[in-house]
Amino acid sequence: MIYTLLQDMRKYLLTKQILTEEEQKIFVQLNKSLSVVIKNDDSELLTSNEVLVRISRATKHPVLVCYNGDGTCFSLHNETVEEDGLEIEQWLQVQGKMCVGSRKLLEAVADISYNAGVQHLCDNENSREVVMNLIDWAREFEKIHAETDWDEKDYMIEIESFYNDKIRKEYPKELHAFTDFGDFVRCNNCGKTMLLPIGAEICPSCDTEGYLAWVDDEHQEVSCEKLKSEYQIIPEDDLPPEEYLTQETLQEGQMT
Repeated sequence: MIYTLLQDMRKYLLTKQILTEEEQKIFVQLNKSLSVVIKNDDSELLTSNEVLVRISRATKHPVLVCYNGDGTCFSLHNETVEEDGLEIEQWLQVQGKMCVGSRKLLEAVADISYNAGVQHLCDNENSREVVMNLIDWAREFEKIHAETDWDEKDYMIEIESFYNDKIRKEYPKELHAFTDFGDFVRCNNCGKTMLLPIGAEICPSCDTEGYLAWVDDEHQEVSCEKLKSEYQIIPEDDLPPEEYLTQETLQEGQMT
């Protein structure tokens, strides 16, 4: 449709014997545009940082094709349907000069970023560095699964496992251990995850009462050893009872 419209505009200008200065500029622009629009069986190779509108021969839909410069192309378009994407990938493969990526990489970026957002990964880190890491992770995931048949493997299970493994290695969560075995809690006031003496009521970090909550309802009391695979253990000094128990609890203990 766009190509036909440009052609009609050019034909119209050709019928005029004299063109105004503005019409001459438009005519020049039309010639340049028509020379790069993909049509029929024409083909064009993308170079680094180029973006191209490719008309799908199957559906006649326009598809935005982007080459990111590292040997991978993607079809990017809000209105792209599955058959358009397949047709564009086939066209790119015929060119034989670049590795063809799929929209799975974009899905990987989105899914990994979603998980990072849910876990507030940027809260205590440089957000730009985190973003670049997430993009690198998505590319690594795409390379690992370049030959994966997603009809045989579950994409969500694979990317969740990949993401969790990356997080454990590169962004280990901190656990402040005030005991070797105790209450596995998080303070909803200061945000710290801790292992406190059993029965703790006060957060020793921010000295607040009533903000401690179980991290895992099914495993309320655990040992440091059990959490080593998931957390970076930060040993803390032993706490005297008055730093984690309320005065009321201390008085009750004295009375008994």
